Amino acid sequence: MPSELIANLISRNLQNLPFAWFFEEAVLVPVPRASLMQKDSLWPSLNIARALEKNGLGECRVLLRRVKPIRRSSLVPAERRPKPLEHYESMSVEKMLTVPTSVVLVDDILTRGHTFLGAAWRLQEAFPETRIVAFAAVRTVSSEREFGGWMDPKKGFIQYRPERGDALRRP
Repeated sequence: MPSELIANLISRNLQNLPFAWFFEEAVLVPVPRASLMQKDSLWPSLNIARALEKNGLGECRVLLRRVKPIRRSSLVPAERRPKPLEHYESMSVEKMLTVPTSVVLVDDILTRGHTFLGAAWRLQEAFPETRIVAFAAVRTVSSEREFGGWMDPKKGFIQYRPERGDALRRP
């Protein structure tokens, strides 16, 4: 399974990764899909989070639920992709008995970061004292010169741009 391969690679190389600290006392929260979940639906983010948990990199907890379906980013032009606010408004948080110290949002692919921002805002509202970071197995690149190979782990940032209602991701 690709999710197990990803988790194994991270586990074996953790000390050399720029984001190793993400996984210290982490609650691994899979990012919901754009659609409402059906029983036995494919959910790559959950598969990755479970594989990370299996490798001792945190505890997988399904804390976010999509309560309103939204457009799938991969099926629409860039200008029609859901913005962070739309993601935020379409999710709810499952409560925990104890407040997590650290949450790692887990997703399969990172493009602009709109989903991560919406998810982070929703979690921050429920757990204001919790540190929230994001992990994606794959990130898109805009040009060939940015492509550093299939194994090119990076630590970066996602910044909300209120004047546009979107996000800027680097790298």
